[in-house]
Amino acid sequence: MAFVIPTNPGIEANLPINATRAAITDLRYAYEEDTKNFNINVNTGKALKQLLLGAVDEMYVRFLRHKYIGYSNVSTRGLLDHLYAAYADILSTALQDNNTRLKASSDANLQIRTIFDQVENAVEIAAAGNSPYTPVQVVNAAFQLFFQTGLFADDCKAWKRKDAGNKTWPAFKTFFSKAHKEWRKSHATTAGTGYSSSSNAVYQHDTVDAIANLATATAHDRSAVALLTTTNSTLVSDCANCHGKLVLAMQEITKLTNTVADLRRKLNTNPTTPTDDCHIYYCWTHGYRCTYSSWKCEHPAAGHERLVKASDIKDGSVTNKPAAAT
Repeated sequence: MAFVIPTNPGIEANLPINATRAAITDLRYAYEEDTKNFNINVNTGKALKQLLLGAVDEMYVRFLRHKYIGYSNVSTRGLLDHLYAAYADILSTALQDNNTRLKASSDANLQIRTIFDQVENAVEIAAAGNSPYTPVQVVNAAFQLFFQTGLFADDCKAWKRKDAGNKTWPAFKTFFSKAHKEWRKSHATTAGTGYSSSSNAVYQHDTVDAIANLATATAHDRSAVALLTTTNSTLVSDCANCHGKLVLAMQEITKLTNTVADLRRKLNTNPTTPTDDCHIYYCWTHGYRCTYSSWKCEHPAAGHERLVKASDIKDGSVTNKPAAAT
């Protein structure tokens, strides 16, 4: 049955004017259910769209992106349709490679799930490429994988004797899962590792490679440690130089701080006495050669004028008036 996308039921239930109480109750209940289903569909669609955008590189869906609102107006179905239309074509060469992977020999020492995945992955790709395998082809291909190992001769004979109606893929997985489990038990080593002696050579070879890689990594680490030691020595020397420069800078800062403190102390002692070049302002209350303007006077007299200057004192104080100003 095809899925029907819920529609928006609106902001309130549509109640006929002459509806009975029972009918109104039913209509409101139906409205609430429709609203709930609509919201679930919307929220699910948003969540699926975020998952899809996170799983796919944006270069493949950027065509659908709006300059200002991004993918807000694009549905999950729209994204999937675009991806399938643009990138989901499976070429005949890919289908041939897929068929080759389906029939590739499997290692019986691997987990049985690995062999089954080999078959099911190939089936999915073939279906996506519009060239699906029939159920009989799937079972026969999987049967050949077990038969080629030469380890399940009796089990293969037993499978062949089954009726055609019982040779389904689920039945095949159940039958050979049991056969594989029994084979692993009968071929377990005395150490109880669960691996056959034929695989020991492979693991020995892997061990040799691992030791060689470890030796290479050790030599590389030694070189890295030597380089790190040299770098640390350089950093220690640089830190010592920086510390010396920092001490000198702190001494200079201390001198400047003391100088500023002395200057402020002198200014606060007699703010209107012309002791240095800082006394260049005029104040309506305190006169000429102040360290602040009339606007910033903190102790103004009655009638104090803030908007005055030395050239226009507006009947202000003439204290410390320079001779040149007469």
